[in-house]
Amino acid sequence: MTLTLLTTVGGWSKNAVVIGSDDNEIIAGATVISGSGMILGVTDDNGCLPHVSSKDYPLIIRSLGY
Repeated sequence: MTLTLLTTVGGWSKNAVVIGSDDNEIIAGATVISGSGMILGVTDDNGCLPHVSSKDYPLIIRSLGY
């Protein structure tokens, strides 16, 4: 299974939502990690990312139990 990052406005993480690629279900509580390994936060109940700067990309998204 993979996680997919959807954005409504290309590159602006305030509109990004993490969903499962196999079932398109929102992934709440997924850990968001910067490309340098810093934990940036977790997705909210709607799967939305916390604020992420362009310098933090690429992102790593991890979710236990997914």
